[in-house]
Amino acid sequence: MNDREGLISIRRLVEEMNRYYDARVIWHDTYMGYKSNEEMELLLCPVIEAFEAAIADKNVLEIACGTGNWTQVLAKRAHSVVATDISAAAIEMAQRKNQSNRNVIFHVSDAYSLDDIEPGFNAAFAADWWSHIPKSKISPFVSNLHARLITG
Repeated sequence: MNDREGLISIRRLVEEMNRYYDARVIWHDTYMGYKSNEEMELLLCPVIEAFEAAIADKNVLEIACGTGNWTQVLAKRAHSVVATDISAAAIEMAQRKNQSNRNVIFHVSDAYSLDDIEPGFNAAFAADWWSHIPKSKISPFVSNLHARLITG
């Protein structure tokens, strides 16, 4: 396989993954066993405690927010959250869950480019995202993410 074929193959893999998650949005929370955000926070309390000081009062860029469960966690602790996902269906569900969170803005955005996201964040968050990144896209992803963060 040459480089061009490899890039086409990776692009197809990413597109297939995006279609998969777009189709499963409607039953994602049931599948994960989330009946409420409060139950999720109790279940994941040790994880939340490990990072909450790092995002307290920060302007957070959330990558691949999915159905917005982690967005709710972030919104309670951060100054502001810009939550992104490539799936418009996931963003719609996340918006419904976060209607009362006035410090959250949602964007349909490709995590690999983040072209429509302005820089200026002092924290970033991505739950269950790293394992989805093909190895060849790690460096460009990290570069694009870092370009949205302020120094320090």
